[in-house]
Amino acid sequence: MLKLKKITRANGLKAEDCAVFAQAAGKFRSSVNIIKNGKKINAKSVMGLISLNIKKDESIYLDVQGEDEVEAMGKLYPML
Repeated sequence: MLKLKKITRANGLKAEDCAVFAQAAGKFRSSVNIIKNGKKINAKSVMGLISLNIKKDESIYLDVQGEDEVEAMGKLYPML
């Protein structure tokens, strides 16, 4: 399941946001990836998320694949 998301947070995704997101993503069995400008990272990795340097008004893809992907997408997509 792949969904496009435009980041609306005033400061984009900061380290704390990345840590919270990675922790939430880690609770699911599905693989969770974020794609920005063709670079795909494991969203269960705080350092991977930070490395994308996601800023306000940028568009990213949330890619969730696996047995609990619907539940994971429903929980994680609104967090971005």
